[in-house]
Amino acid sequence: MRYGLFMSSLAAAALAVGCASSSIVQRKNERSAAYARLTPDLRADVDRGEIREGMDSNAVYIAWGKPTRVESVATPAGDEVRWEYWRKWTRHHPYWSIEPGPGGYYPTAEYRPTTSSWKYLSAWVAFRGERVIRWRLLPQPPF
Repeated sequence: MRYGLFMSSLAAAALAVGCASSSIVQRKNERSAAYARLTPDLRADVDRGEIREGMDSNAVYIAWGKPTRVESVATPAGDEVRWEYWRKWTRHHPYWSIEPGPGGYYPTAEYRPTTSSWKYLSAWVAFRGERVIRWRLLPQPPF
């Protein structure tokens, strides 16, 4: 039983990684000229879906995709553009509905699971002059 659960988890993880890398390939094709201008080191980072300070916005787009939200922020050090990446987290809640049976005898139980979803900020990147000045990955909240 444990082996089956392990193999299922492994297959799901491989599928998720495969989907992420295929998205990177699509974005590389979409912005091929910008990708070609990257140094070999930056290309390697982008191919792994990683970003670092000094990258331009095209490299971040290829590595992480389109941001969920973009905002301009005035700071004492100068204007910044902040890209936010939001994710959706869904939780399944088991629920059994117990109803009285005919004539009040022999209650019936029906399984009626419910779900609830939340959106949370999973990452952000700050740019100044089209270059990354700082960024952060955030953990999923413990809902």
